[in-house]
Amino acid sequence: MADEKKSFFRERTLQEIEKLPERIPADTRVGLIHKLITLNPSEEAIEIRVPLTTQEFYAKDSAEASRKSYRHGHYQLLSHPTTQGSALSSRRNPLSYRVRDLSFLSEVPEESIQTIGYSFRPVQGRDRRKRMVPFVQLLEAARLYTYTTRRAGGFVVEAYPDSRKVSQEGAEVIVKVPSTTTKKPRYRQKLIHIPVKDNQWKRAIVWGFATDHEGSLGRPEFSTYNIRYTSERSQEESRVFFFDRGDIASYWATVSHFRSEGNNVPWEMDPFAKPSQLLAYVHTLIRNNVLIFDSTLKSKDKLRKPRMNEQSILLAQTIGVLGHDNTIFWDSKRDPKLRDFNWNIPGLREI
Repeated sequence: MADEKKSFFRERTLQEIEKLPERIPADTRVGLIHKLITLNPSEEAIEIRVPLTTQEFYAKDSAEASRKSYRHGHYQLLSHPTTQGSALSSRRNPLSYRVRDLSFLSEVPEESIQTIGYSFRPVQGRDRRKRMVPFVQLLEAARLYTYTTRRAGGFVVEAYPDSRKVSQEGAEVIVKVPSTTTKKPRYRQKLIHIPVKDNQWKRAIVWGFATDHEGSLGRPEFSTYNIRYTSERSQEESRVFFFDRGDIASYWATVSHFRSEGNNVPWEMDPFAKPSQLLAYVHTLIRNNVLIFDSTLKSKDKLRKPRMNEQSILLAQTIGVLGHDNTIFWDSKRDPKLRDFNWNIPGLREI
């Protein structure tokens, strides 16, 4: 029996989307985002009849193609320093690289955008795996953060910032994160290499941030947000690290913990892009008002909801069409605090 989602994470099922009174066809990716953001979310659905996953990832079926696209698709590599020395001598924070390197999406034709997220590489230490940040996980992390801080009593953060190596290697933190399914206990997430000291080392430490998945207790192992599969590129996969919503939300919880103590270093060095309320709304539409026509399905109507890679591509298209600062940038003068984001689903329920 499938786990039941907590009410906060409830969204329209395929059948509920199909029952919406109006259906807007989309036979091209040109103008798709405009159709999406101008629809009536209580009454209308968009049926995308053009593939979002490129043919290069197809071998067996669309499900495998989606998985390969998510794992091996285009992740924009941030142009941060590539050596420890150059990082230590820099004066820039992660946000400045994201602004420069993700703004390219506005220069690409909407229909050609295939980006899944962005990536960065450690510049020191033994773990040099590339860090992958899918756009969909940033939005799911924001949703998890809102739920935890507003409905679940907040995150439990246990920080260990006093080791002799913290200045050069960063702190370790344990965060207790609630499950999104009912009757499941919190799991413990171990975060490593968090910059907490206000020195030049923070500019090198940040690119090595990771979570110790093997050291995390009670972590959900089988989840649509943690795709695991065997492919011919398994050796390549051993050299990359994918962040999921729990990783990202835990970092933001750590930021809040240290800011409450007057320490803004984790905030200044945040490697994760916080979305705007506008992008959160678009993601709500993607999850609740979008149908994908998939000719490989055995069902009669051949319709399904967007998969994670497709959600990421649609989010990337949104960033390209509406601009970086309007979407993948949190503005304190424009947007509510992350804990107060609106995740309501018009026509279904209010959260």
